[in-house]
Amino acid sequence: MKHYQCRIALRLSTLERQKIEQLILERKFENLSHVIRAALKEFLNAPEANYHE
Repeated sequence: MKHYQCRIALRLSTLERQKIEQLILERKFENLSHVIRAALKEFLNAPEANYHE
């Protein structure tokens, strides 16, 4: 198991949380942290043109 050095907090909308919970129930991810890490990794590897709020 990896050991992470940093902890962050974020707020999700109800819909975002429900979608994440569905991914976990479908066993596509182990837990919320894995979903967030995968999304962040994808975002950081995307070309800058794809950055938006």
